Amino acid sequence: KPGQHYYNIRVSKPVATPSQNFSVEGTLYANTIDLKYSQHFYNTSLVVNQLILSPGKTYIFDGGRTQTINQKFTAGGSLCDGFTTIKSNYSGSKTTLNFNPGTQLNLKGLAVQDIAFAGAGTPISLTNSIDLGNNSGAIFSGSSVPTLYWVGGAGNWSDAMHWSTTSGGAPSAECLLPTNTVNVVFDENSGFLPNSNVINF
Repeated sequence: KPGQHYYNIRVSKPVATPSQNFSVEGTLYANTIDLKYSQHFYNTSLVVNQLILSPGKTYIFDGGRTQTINQKFTAGGSLCDGFTTIKSNYSGSKTTLNFNPGTQLNLKGLAVQDIAFAGAGTPISLTNSIDLGNNSGAIFSGSSVPTLYWVGGAGNWSDAMHWSTTSGGAPSAECLLPTNTVNVVFDENSGFLPNSNVINF
């Protein structure tokens, strides 16, 4: 219900239908919202002390709304789980993520689109993250390494087991993936064979 106050909300399994995602037709107040699966916040503005978004999932907020975080915001993590996507549901219409003074930020491995980061501490730094366009209030630092080398022959571009920090080396223990600031190299040590030389995007 709009205006309802909750203590802790935790979603630990996927919902069956989109209608079971968050929709309160107004503002939802909570101490902690901890989401283990992808969610779409329909017609919802959050005022929350702590917001936790899991690695490799997708989180969609309505464009034109403001989500207020008072104490701590955790999103993403190891790229072994893939990028965590945070975006607006309307291309070109930003959702605002507003941080109150003292908010702790733990943000890494994000793919972000149509988001305005605002409030205390902005512009914020987003490491190992991708700027998908129309964002503000954030500095995208890309990968922690300038160059990644393809290894292991044919495979999927998004599979971290095919990316190494050295030519012909072992896959990165950090599960690094290319971002728009990383140089990628295909060379004699990439492992391609005549009948195994396709990369799937």
